[in-house]
Amino acid sequence: MFTIEQAPEVLPVGTRVRHRYRDDWAGTVAPRPEGKSRTGQVYDGDVSGWCVAVNVEWDDRGHLWTNPRELAKLDAEAPLPDVFQMMAEGLTRFSEGFALVQRTMQASGAMGLAYRGDLDQLRAALAELPAEQVREISAAAALLASTADEVLTDAG
Repeated sequence: MFTIEQAPEVLPVGTRVRHRYRDDWAGTVAPRPEGKSRTGQVYDGDVSGWCVAVNVEWDDRGHLWTNPRELAKLDAEAPLPDVFQMMAEGLTRFSEGFALVQRTMQASGAMGLAYRGDLDQLRAALAELPAEQVREISAAAALLASTADEVLTDAG
């Protein structure tokens, strides 16, 4: 998807396009002609600013508003942005971020158990974690211990 402001760059007037789902449809991005609603308009957007329609003068069908997700450039080196691919990439980034938050929360929970001195629960919690994460928690605990010792030494 692209915004209404990006539309003239992504699909400029005069661009030859084809319909992604109707192999026999080809046309040109063009302004609406006289006598049609919204004369002269090429792109239409929704309230959030996304381009939701492009006017295409289809070779055999006249002018029709068409969803940009249904268009592909005829002479393009790269296809138009694929909204589903963009969503998949966004979900991947979200799940990676969520995994990082989850690991941080697990490490924080282990540190909390150590602070309370609940060794049985601490051992059980650490046993459920991947070895790499246990090593990271161990390194963080060592850093915490050495920094705490420094602060106590400085405080006298």
